Amino acid sequence: MNDYFKEDGYELVIDFPSCSIPEMMDIIGLLYIGPRACHEDIIIAGNDIIRRMDKVGYGLKGNPDLIKLVKKTFKCLNKIYEDEKCQTKMDGIYTIIMTIYKKYEDYKTGSPNITPVQSPKIEGK
Repeated sequence: MNDYFKEDGYELVIDFPSCSIPEMMDIIGLLYIGPRACHEDIIIAGNDIIRRMDKVGYGLKGNPDLIKLVKKTFKCLNKIYEDEKCQTKMDGIYTIIMTIYKKYEDYKTGSPNITPVQSPKIEGK
């Protein structure tokens, strides 16, 4: 959480790794419509999304809920970046956006690099 709320003696730390995908969807939606001070938490959530994508890897194709979460987070981060790109606190957001984009494209459309196995040769033929 950012310093905005710390000044008032209030601090909320969201444990994103322990949240389910539906909980993450709700939290990101609420943070996005909340005060601008909450946008930094969406950036933190973006790092957790990257971790989740890495965990499932090429299995992302078979995980429609995670795909929805990735797309929602990506859209929110892009909107925040466009709205606030003049603010210095948003320096790291571009890196997170591009990391999410590249990993999503790789895991969703790609396949692991596996060296093809040659069939054994049959002797006598």
